[in-house]
Amino acid sequence: MKRRLSTWGYPPRGLRSVRTRMDNVALVPASELASLEKWKARAQQLPIGETLLVIPHDSRHLYNVGRNMARSLASQGLPTRLMSTGSKHRLRR
Repeated sequence: MKRRLSTWGYPPRGLRSVRTRMDNVALVPASELASLEKWKARAQQLPIGETLLVIPHDSRHLYNVGRNMARSLASQGLPTRLMSTGSKHRLRR
């Protein structure tokens, strides 16, 4: 059976380097791109390997999507933290 390239494609060249280490990942909605530095700082405070999911505080639908993503990542053994844009505290771990 022939191996297929992921639908995401190859990672950027800088991430393929042996010296590159991805400590944390943050998924942030487009509405929060203006506050990206704030979310980067929050992600860097997390334990190594943890994923930060940022959800808009006024969207119940996106909260449910984020919660399902967090469950999916947790089922794969990836620690995840879910935070709301309108809150200073985490919603769920």
